[in-house]
Amino acid sequence: MRVIDRWQDLESNQSPQIPQTYAAALLEAGRLAQIVDEQAEKLVIAAPKVEYHDKVLASDNGLLTTEIASELGMSAIKLNRLLRDLKVQRKVGGRWVLTAAMLGQGLTIESTFIDDNGNTRHAMKWTEAGRKLIHELMEGVSDV
Repeated sequence: MRVIDRWQDLESNQSPQIPQTYAAALLEAGRLAQIVDEQAEKLVIAAPKVEYHDKVLASDNGLLTTEIASELGMSAIKLNRLLRDLKVQRKVGGRWVLTAAMLGQGLTIESTFIDDNGNTRHAMKWTEAGRKLIHELMEGVSDV
């Protein structure tokens, strides 16, 4: 009998409680309005941060591996090797490129420039999304 009573008790607590009087409905409406106001206030406070975050991640200016490595307190050579070991990038024809698994995620952009000898060169630059990924990956690497 206790099991049946408990089962019925649990079932009755699952359904939403509908106010039975006009006064109770007004109190519930007031409570819900307060919750909505609090959530709206949080969104207003967060809006500038969200906008900044969206702009930064959408930026098409790239960062060199050297710049990101400097933020992490290491050389670009070491960072490139760690990213290779983590299967983020590989070397092709003397250039670092993303591995197939990392393509299409908006992590890098290609930059074309003219070197000191007047030759056209290409370099991979990291986007803000790529920079974020690198920082997250380096948090998980123990010997950095």
